[in-house]
Amino acid sequence: LDQYLHSCEEDVMDSDISNEFHRESHHIHSIPRPRISQETLIEYCLQALLSHSTVEEQCSVLMESMTLPLFSLVLAAHPDNARIKSLIGKIISNISLHPRHHPAIFRAGWVGILAKWKQDPNLLVSLPATKALCNMDQEYGGHKFEPGIYLLLPNDRHVQHKNN
Repeated sequence: LDQYLHSCEEDVMDSDISNEFHRESHHIHSIPRPRISQETLIEYCLQALLSHSTVEEQCSVLMESMTLPLFSLVLAAHPDNARIKSLIGKIISNISLHPRHHPAIFRAGWVGILAKWKQDPNLLVSLPATKALCNMDQEYGGHKFEPGIYLLLPNDRHVQHKNN
């Protein structure tokens, strides 16, 4: 039986894996692939979380799983990466669509971080931050900006008081 399997194994040409694997006897070994950087891996993970943050139930799961403190750690490790800041800002802006999550965002200190990012000259950073702050502004805002919608102007709160 061993000779039969061995002779058959040599005749098999797996076209779908022939480029990625090679055979030695009956063992399959993977060919080393290029490594990706930690920043790239974090960006991929944040993109997955961004996709989840567009569903209200998933926002609750994200908030229950201590995502906001994890974002702080990611920022501490990569403070100058605008793409990471942008992805985190987009995730928080999606979460901020749901008022029940606002207290957690406030408690985690993200309002101050978003306010700093709002002043950033890079639009990748400032637009999601402005959007998240506007979504949390229930007193004067009254508007919610869904995923894919960004507020360009006005980017500051304008309040007009009437004197009677």
